[in-house]
Amino acid sequence: MGLKLKSKLKNKNQKKEKKVDNEVDEPPKKRKKEMPTKDNKEKQEPPTPPSKKGKKEKKDKAKRKVDDESGEPPKKRKKEMPTKDDKEKPEPPTPPSNKGNWIEAVERRKEEKERSLFLRKCPESITAQLVEEHYNRVVGPGTVQKVTWATSHDGKFKGYGFALLASLDLCRQALRADPPKVNGQAIAVYGCSKNTQEIAAKAVNERKGSKQDNCLFMGKCPDSITNDDLYQHYGALGEGAIVNVIWIGKGDSFKGYGFVYFKDADTKFQALMMPPPQVAGRTLDVKETGKKRTEFELFMGGLHGTDASADLIEDYYNTQLGVARAVSNCRIFTNNSGESRGCGYISFKSKELMEKAWNLDPPYFGPFQMKLERPGQAAPKKSEEKSNANIEKEIIVRFCPALMTDDDLHQHYASLGKDPIAKIQWTKKRDIAFVQFKSPRLKEEALAMSPPMVDFNLCKVEANYRREQKQ
Repeated sequence: MGLKLKSKLKNKNQKKEKKVDNEVDEPPKKRKKEMPTKDNKEKQEPPTPPSKKGKKEKKDKAKRKVDDESGEPPKKRKKEMPTKDDKEKPEPPTPPSNKGNWIEAVERRKEEKERSLFLRKCPESITAQLVEEHYNRVVGPGTVQKVTWATSHDGKFKGYGFALLASLDLCRQALRADPPKVNGQAIAVYGCSKNTQEIAAKAVNERKGSKQDNCLFMGKCPDSITNDDLYQHYGALGEGAIVNVIWIGKGDSFKGYGFVYFKDADTKFQALMMPPPQVAGRTLDVKETGKKRTEFELFMGGLHGTDASADLIEDYYNTQLGVARAVSNCRIFTNNSGESRGCGYISFKSKELMEKAWNLDPPYFGPFQMKLERPGQAAPKKSEEKSNANIEKEIIVRFCPALMTDDDLHQHYASLGKDPIAKIQWTKKRDIAFVQFKSPRLKEEALAMSPPMVDFNLCKVEANYRREQKQ
């Protein structure tokens, strides 16, 4: 215990001695840092920065690299220039570039495209020899250089191909010429570039126009018809009058019509004026091609509920115009059940015949008269004065039986005087009649009479008040 106390006392004394200055018996003050003098500055060395290990230390070392001789940081070194000895050494050869060959191939392809033909709608029986022989005969020898056909991966023919010609001028001549034919059917030929495509389009339009001027349509043809039947019928026109005959779907899928091409327009017109050919007891339907439907046609109406037929209408106009086969076609529209819809079209061989037929009175079928109108032209509108005047003279007869005619109405109102009725109009179902009298007085007297009766069916008569309200 005594030793421990002695050691504690010693430590306390030592601490007290430290607090007191060695020279002066006063507590020590806070000492200021000594400022360095000139001598100290020269003697003092720069403090070494604290070393940092890791990536930063490596970066600092790389930045502080000093050249061994100069003691300065190294500068960026320039690339060494080759010496004479280096120049004398042979350099390795550079590989050849295919850039020039590629450009030449593209230009060659463009030039071949300009003088190529696109052959379309080709049957499987077509051959390259047939195409070459055709253009060598039509344009000149040596016209076709190569013909290639398009096939699928299975080797099946796709129905088209390309023909490479010797020059651009020959390509233009080939486009203007007639295309090759396989089994009497012409294939479609087009140009592969923009310039040749325009030439091909013009040639096709010119070819169509010239062919339509010399062509006749043959319809209602039996399956047993042949070219010889047409050659015998039109033999009176002279040898070589018929240039070509094309049947649509001839064979198992024959559609019953075709086209006959004559040598010129005059021959075609003479053939059109002849009576149509008869084959297997059937009269063919012969008419022009390439004409607008409304050019030589008239619209027929007012045929509902009549016994009108196309043959009766044709016979009427053929006799009235005094020309055999003046009517080229007559058609009456029917519904799904085959019943007449009461309207149709009648076409004539020329515009002159159509104008003459327009000026004639339409035929009557029983008490009903057929109506004619020009297609695409609206009927002229009536003025308000005329329509109001007609309403004042008109009555409505309802619940008319199917057998009722204009004669029944004329007989019923005959007591009013001589021909009191000016006009009678029927609805489509013929169950309502609009009767127009010659004066409002006659209309009032008709309303005062008993209504007409036909087959014990009593009709209902009233004034046309609805039209008065609309006006």
